[in-house]
Amino acid sequence: MAITFTINGPPIPLDRARHGNGRTYDTARNKATKIAIGWAFHAVARGHKPIVGPVRLRVACMFDWPVSYTKKRRQACYGNMKDTKPDIDNLCKMVMDGLNGIAWIDDAQVCELHATKFFSQQETC
Repeated sequence: MAITFTINGPPIPLDRARHGNGRTYDTARNKATKIAIGWAFHAVARGHKPIVGPVRLRVACMFDWPVSYTKKRRQACYGNMKDTKPDIDNLCKMVMDGLNGIAWIDDAQVCELHATKFFSQQETC
């Protein structure tokens, strides 16, 4: 069974956990993004029970063109992969943590991961 869904907005990597007052906590941005990921999944897969067993995950992160890129430079690298920050593993961690308990029981169930990050196909000038 394959479930495909889209998360609106720019891809956000998982921030490191913060420490203070003798405890470890998640940032507000992490919490908000995980909730948005959960809602995006829930909107497509209503009534879906968390998967038990191995999971194959595909993540595609689409970024806007940098403002500094001229139209000529954009055309030269149309559809190319993004090889700058944020790190792809942190983008995947955010998605996997956001789907814990919703799409699957625990993200340790993800046995195969295919991830890409690339510039948007749309011209935004």
